[in-house]
Amino acid sequence: MSDDFWKREKQKGWLADAEKSGHVADSMDVRLDIVRRMNAGEITLAQGQALLAKIKRGAKAAGKVTRSQAYQGHLPPSAATGGEGEDA
Repeated sequence: MSDDFWKREKQKGWLADAEKSGHVADSMDVRLDIVRRMNAGEITLAQGQALLAKIKRGAKAAGKVTRSQAYQGHLPPSAATGGEGEDA
């Protein structure tokens, strides 16, 4: 059980580092902005979901990763330094 805890903590660290350095296309800031726009009535739920899906699809082309990929330790080549993640 303890190993699972530390594995998840490491994964959360990878995600936090990738978001802090701007390597995550669908970062929490982007997601919160979409929710803010939905709450303000600028876009509908379906439009917000489509926008998020478009951002996630375009992540690789933009040289970024998704939150899921960052959580798993997969960082873009420009971000993989010093043994961080599985790709380094």
